[in-house]
Amino acid sequence: MTTCYKLVCKTKEGYQSLAVAQKPYQRTYTPGEWTEAEGNTGLFVFRELTAALDFPLNGDLWECECEGPLPTPENVAWLTDPDILTAYWTSKLFEEAVIPCPPGTKLFKRVKLTNRLGRKRFGTVENRHWLEK
Repeated sequence: MTTCYKLVCKTKEGYQSLAVAQKPYQRTYTPGEWTEAEGNTGLFVFRELTAALDFPLNGDLWECECEGPLPTPENVAWLTDPDILTAYWTSKLFEEAVIPCPPGTKLFKRVKLTNRLGRKRFGTVENRHWLEK
């Protein structure tokens, strides 16, 4: 088992990844329970705390346990609006939405949120104003 970090947002269904995946790949996370990736996909996490803190989106930062490491792709489709993401995935514009994977990301088959560290506000580790309990 590997300890990593996950940024999520609270929704009415539970916690979801900040990077919105198109269904059926979208997953809801329940603290203390394993969440498993669909099919031959994986769940993104940050290997190091500093990488999660430097990521340019706000969210709840969790320490997590991870199982089933998978090869991390060099590039990823990166959009956070599900309607735009669907439009991109159903058109040739998809190629324009592909960017390098965020630094420090890893891919696993299973992730369990174990310890909420706080609410991350956009900023870097250097400014030290990034985490609220």
